[in-house]
Amino acid sequence: HTCSRPQMACSTLAVAQRSDWRRRGPLALPPPTTPPPPPGEHTVALVSTMCDNADSFDSFVCYYLALGFCRLYIYVDDASDPVVGLASRYPSEKLRLHVRGERLRAEWEHLPSWGRLGVYSETEVQARQQLNCEHAMAQARRDSVGWLLHLDSDELLHLPLAGALEGRAAVNASRAELQRHLARLSALGALQFTYCNLEAVPEEEEVLDPFAAVTLFKNHPSRLDATANGCAAALAYWTEAPASGGQFFRFYSNGKSIVRVDPRVSAVASVHEWSLPKGMAERGYTNNGNLRDSPYIPHQRASLDASCSAAVLHFAVCSFAVFWRKRWAALGYASPNHRFRGVSGGIDQCANALALTERRAEARSLYGRHVMLADRAETARQVDAGVCVRATQIRRTV
Repeated sequence: HTCSRPQMACSTLAVAQRSDWRRRGPLALPPPTTPPPPPGEHTVALVSTMCDNADSFDSFVCYYLALGFCRLYIYVDDASDPVVGLASRYPSEKLRLHVRGERLRAEWEHLPSWGRLGVYSETEVQARQQLNCEHAMAQARRDSVGWLLHLDSDELLHLPLAGALEGRAAVNASRAELQRHLARLSALGALQFTYCNLEAVPEEEEVLDPFAAVTLFKNHPSRLDATANGCAAALAYWTEAPASGGQFFRFYSNGKSIVRVDPRVSAVASVHEWSLPKGMAERGYTNNGNLRDSPYIPHQRASLDASCSAAVLHFAVCSFAVFWRKRWAALGYASPNHRFRGVSGGIDQCANALALTERRAEARSLYGRHVMLADRAETARQVDAGVCVRATQIRRTV
């Protein structure tokens, strides 16, 4: 995954100095660096904010480039993060790097959601992620990209394939499947598609690159068959664990979204979805049937496409070392002042309290019971009941 390309400078965007983005006009973007795509090809770019993922960064980048993403808009939250150096090795026409600092902050002030998010941009990661999404949307529009997907640095878009393909054959089939998927979204007239997400279940305490090592995932709640033999008992393993709060997933379960690069769509609603134009909620699609039970009105009005098997694989805290050093409060899980992230059953507060008081042994026990699953018999029971599933395609690709 190495690249000998010399370091490329980030794009420079001209900005004004007034604080009200509405008075500033649009961002002054650089000219596109790549020619238009071949006729009939659907283009898609990724926007992602990096943090503490140097070990898996190359797998992350190479996976999306292999899948056929035309550009990655990569934002690094800390200028001292090793990811800055790693990202600089990639061609700038494929990976556009932005590092958090005064220049990026000034550019944020042009964006539609600055008035809502600006006051939290120094303290809340999710505020910065949302601003980065809008920043990337402006670039994607200028670059004539068709679709924009927002995922975290520990998430991969999974397009299941028939058969156990390996290497180049798996890559080619995945690229073709992505094109079919985007063509279907275009045919539906979709402005947005919100994917189900599956949550990783590591089977070892330490892994270096989770994308290459982890293949077991909790199935999405909307895909569970409560009548299946053993489903209730397998589900109870997670929901009845101490400090689980009765929750199956330890993190979010409302998915992540791909959005059409369209002049009518410019503002995010959250890190999970975009704000669609008034009267167009039905042009937001999803394969998550549970969204209709959401109190959020656009979720209720989204069109269900249950036939879509695509999903986001969330490789959250796939080693104890990551779990121990995770900045729970800074990420908004355990902060009493967080604005953008709901709590997830209580494991976040427990983990934060144990880290603050340096109770490493207790944290390891918490991780072993709540996140990972090393018991092979229990793993088999989970898979047989459909509560957990195997996804080995990613490992064969990366």
